[in-house]
Amino acid sequence: MLRGEGGESLAVAYRILLAIGEATEAERLIPVKWAHISGVNYNTIGDSGVDFLEEFSKSARVAIRTTINPMGFDQNKTVNLSENFTRKHK
Repeated sequence: MLRGEGGESLAVAYRILLAIGEATEAERLIPVKWAHISGVNYNTIGDSGVDFLEEFSKSARVAIRTTINPMGFDQNKTVNLSENFTRKHK
């Protein structure tokens, strides 16, 4: 999978897992049935994160139950968010 046999997004995901595993000195991957993706809002990832996710999502597919933390807000109410944040968060 690291060589892209399952597509570029899967190769990227495995490279990320490998880097995290090396950083934490993990010995192996473990089987999972569910995963949570954290940090997927503009406030935490910025422009570079949005660019990464747009490219990554072109061929990415989940193979197990997957959830994310949505960061919703009522755009019709006065909130203390910049116009750039509101536009990029969509």
